[in-house]
Amino acid sequence: MVDLILFDLDGTLTDPEEGITNSVVYALQTYGIQESPSRCRRFIGPPLGPELQAVYGVDPVESVLRFREYFEQKGIYENKLYPDTVSVLKALKE
Repeated sequence: MVDLILFDLDGTLTDPEEGITNSVVYALQTYGIQESPSRCRRFIGPPLGPELQAVYGVDPVESVLRFREYFEQKGIYENKLYPDTVSVLKALKE
């Protein structure tokens, strides 16, 4: 008998892609860099600051601060449930 199951939210129960990629786009725009959200998918997962620095030559600390500006206001709400998340959670509860 299992009494408790813990899940990570981002990437497990919800798809954070839209919020993360839009936040990266916003951060890059502050440097005058125009990039599409689809090309920013590569930044989901690895450490953001060093990756942005390696790819675009931007300051790793400042770019993360710009990312957070958008993410804290909008990006966090651009999460979507994966298909069937609710039904799976209900089945597990039963």
